[in-house]
Amino acid sequence: TLQSNNGNINANNDVLTGSSTLSSQNGDVTFSGSIDPGSYKFQSNSGSVNVTLPSTSNFQVNATANSGSINSDFSSVKITGTQANGTVGNPSAAKQAQLTLTSDSGDINLNKAS
Repeated sequence: TLQSNNGNINANNDVLTGSSTLSSQNGDVTFSGSIDPGSYKFQSNSGSVNVTLPSTSNFQVNATANSGSINSDFSSVKITGTQANGTVGNPSAAKQAQLTLTSDSGDINLNKAS
């Protein structure tokens, strides 16, 4: 768990396993790396949430941006206003990661690693 009351959280080239939360009250949350099956929360009360994952990732995502936009490089993620959800990768895989992306005041960007 990484938490910040007033500042950004940046995690680059990391591998998350099990269950992880990256959360900032006032700042952006940025993650770039890979995820194993598990449950992951990326959230900011006042800032953007930026998550970059390999194109070969398997995960289910639920995203909510109360006051901001949602953008995704993954075509299977359906965006409807301030909500987005979808399954990326192999939906019949035995284990998938569960992603929850939340921003009360900021954008959410789900990107494919280049």
